[in-house]
Amino acid sequence: MYQYVVMLLVYLAGVGIILMIIKIEGPNYYFSGLFLVLALDFFMIRLKTLYSTITASIILLSFVGISFLFSDIDVSVILCTLMFYMSFCVIGIIGSRFFDEYRLNQFYQETLLTGEKIVLEKQIYKQYEDTKAYHEATILTLAKLAESRDLLTGDHINRVSKLSYLLAKRLPESIYRDHQLNKSTFLEKITLASSLHDIGKIAISDVILNKRGNLTVEEFDIIKKHTTIGYDMLKEMQSDYKDNLFIELGLQITKSHHERWDGMGYPEGLNGYKIPLAARIVAVVDVFDALISERPYKKAFSREKSLAIIKKGIGSHFDPVVANEFIDLIKSFKDDVCLD
Repeated sequence: MYQYVVMLLVYLAGVGIILMIIKIEGPNYYFSGLFLVLALDFFMIRLKTLYSTITASIILLSFVGISFLFSDIDVSVILCTLMFYMSFCVIGIIGSRFFDEYRLNQFYQETLLTGEKIVLEKQIYKQYEDTKAYHEATILTLAKLAESRDLLTGDHINRVSKLSYLLAKRLPESIYRDHQLNKSTFLEKITLASSLHDIGKIAISDVILNKRGNLTVEEFDIIKKHTTIGYDMLKEMQSDYKDNLFIELGLQITKSHHERWDGMGYPEGLNGYKIPLAARIVAVVDVFDALISERPYKKAFSREKSLAIIKKGIGSHFDPVVANEFIDLIKSFKDDVCLD
C-alpha cells in the first residue's frame, strides 16, 4: 500500500510540473523540477525498483501526451527533451535499485550481527551460570563439611534451610517492602543462603566444636569467630558476582545470625532492625534447631520446651514479629515430620 501511495504522489508531482512546463512558454525552472522528480524522488522516498520503473514510464508518457495535445512545441524538441528526461529516469531507477540493495544488505548485516550478539550473550550467560552453580555447589559442600565435623548436629543444615524458607514465606509482604526486598526473589535464595550460616566453623578446632561440657571464655571467643570467618570466605566470592542475592544473603546470615534483638549478640552487637532480615530469620530457626537437637554438651529438648524458650526470648533475643510467626509455624505442624 505504501508503494502505491508513493507512486501516486510522485506521478501527481510529475504531471503538475509537466503542466507548468507547457503553460509557461520557453525555458523555465520547472524543467529542472522534473529532473529532480525523475532522478531523485524514486530512491529518496524509498520507492522500490519495479514501482520506480512503472512510475517513470507513466510520467514520460504523460509528458509526451500532454506536450502533443496542449502545446505547440516542435515534435523534435519534445523527442529530444523526452530522451533527456529518460536519462534522468535511468539515474533515478538505478538509484532506487541501489538503495533497495543497500537497505536489504543493511538488514542482513544487522540481522547477522544481532544473531551473533544473541548467541554470544547466551554463551556468556551460560558460562556465568555454570561458574556460579559450581561456586554455589562448592560453598554448600564446605557448609556440609563444616557440619560433619560437629559430631551430633545430624541434619542441622537441611532443617535450618527448610524452616528458614517456611518462616520467610509466612512473613507478610509489608516486612519485605519495609526492607526494600522482593519477597519472591528472597524466597528463591533464602533456602540455599541459610545453609551457609555456620560455614565459618570449618576453621574452628574439632576439640572446641565437640567439647563435652561448658566452654571456657577463651574457647567461646574462638567459637564466636566462625561468624566473621564465614563472612570473609564469602566476601572473597562476592567480587566475582556483583548483585548476587544468594551471596549477599549468605554474607548477612553468616555474619549476623548470632546478633540479638537487644544488641547483646555478636560479632558487632547490632540491635533491632539494624540486623538484616535474613539473619533475624535464621537466628530463631538456628536456636530452635539447636534446642531440639542433641549436642555434646546437652540432651535434645522437647518441641514444647524449645518453643517456650523461643517465646521467652521474644523482644530480647529475637525479632518479635519473626519469632511469633515462627512459633505459629511450628505449632501448625501436627508432628515432627517437618523437622526430619
